[in-house]
Amino acid sequence: MLDQLIIFGATYLAWAPPIALAIYFLSLPRAGKWRMGALSIVAFPVAFLISRAAGFFYYSERPFVRGAAALIEHTPDNGFPSDHALLAFAIAFVAFAQNRLLGSVLFLIAVLISAARVLVGVHYPVDIAGSIFIAATATLVAASARYLILK
Repeated sequence: MLDQLIIFGATYLAWAPPIALAIYFLSLPRAGKWRMGALSIVAFPVAFLISRAAGFFYYSERPFVRGAAALIEHTPDNGFPSDHALLAFAIAFVAFAQNRLLGSVLFLIAVLISAARVLVGVHYPVDIAGSIFIAATATLVAASARYLILK
């Protein structure tokens, strides 16, 4: 039973942050949509580009490649940074900039997704830490750019 819960967290829980952010975005007034849109349109691509560059410079074999048991199937490619954690944390940081309660809930969900990815054997904690750092950096860059543009 615990294995199924961990597998659910590692595979399907990743849908919760984008769906929650989309629902929240749709509920915002026009000015809020502009603010969140401006932040998102910079933060998400910057996070993606930084993650690709980081993955080019740092290679992390996945735990199951080194002989650890994996609860889910995955290709034996570079595990750094974790794409699931990157997306979840980037969404959480963007949401937090707009709504602290929603951002905090999404941050907790991102932690659960990340823990599940480690527990199923497809990531090391360093892969998750890299994703958190990249997501935070991208959101700070986007917030700075948004501030300068909308000032």
